[in-house]
Order: sequence, then C-alpha cells, then structure tokens
Amino acid sequence: METSVSSIYPEHKKLDERQQEAEVLSAFFEWLETDHVIHDHNGSYQNPKWLMYNYFGVDRDALEKERRHMLQTLREQDKT
Repeated sequence: METSVSSIYPEHKKLDERQQEAEVLSAFFEWLETDHVIHDHNGSYQNPKWLMYNYFGVDRDALEKERRHMLQTLREQDKT
C-alpha cells in the first residue's frame, strides 16, 4: 500500500499549505527578533516561529518528530 507524504508528515503539510504566509511572517519575525523583543503576558520571551506554528495549528513536537523521521529516511536512502 502506497502512503502519501502528507499522511506521513501532517504537520509539514499544514505549513506547506500556507507557505506564502509563512515566508512573509518568518521575514517579519526575523526583523522583530533583531530589533524588538517578544514577551508573553508573564514577561517571558516567546519564540516568534513558535507563535506562527501555534497560529497555523502546527504541533511543534510532532513537527520535530517529522523532521527527524525525514532525516533518518534520507540517511537510510543514502546508505543504499
């Protein structure tokens, strides 16, 4: 049975579907990190990309697991 990439990596699919928005927001966040500081209501620093992931409904932990799986798959393919 063939499995689609989007079913294996659903968090990446969410980002891919909003790629254009993500690029604009990422550029803004880079500027914001350079010239400004982002704090939450408790005064703690908030990573702007994490805020974007949250806005897009992307689970950061699941996204990281997907990235690691992708890298492992590529490493295994390189061995063959």
